[in-house]
Amino acid sequence: KIGAFFTSKNKEGEEATKGDSIGDIPVSHLQPLNVMTELGLPKHDGEGRTVTAEFPLFHLTNVYVPNSGQKLDRLGYRTEEWDTDFLNKMQQLEKGKPV
Repeated sequence: KIGAFFTSKNKEGEEATKGDSIGDIPVSHLQPLNVMTELGLPKHDGEGRTVTAEFPLFHLTNVYVPNSGQKLDRLGYRTEEWDTDFLNKMQQLEKGKPV
């Protein structure tokens, strides 16, 4: 049996509808112990898409990072805030088991 764990929130944190950019979907034969569909950081939840599935020996994270914009007007937010906080979150998880 194959399981899939999907996040379907748009950047406003509402359920995505046709036309929204959506999607991160890990697929597994194993049932995860836990699935998190946000970073758990209010200033970033709704930005990009993350799905982290916890398995007995590791965490599996699928990520769609926030867009920096065509003129790169959000590049500072992306590289100085979101990327840094995402890395910190992954390093927190890695203290318990590999990511």
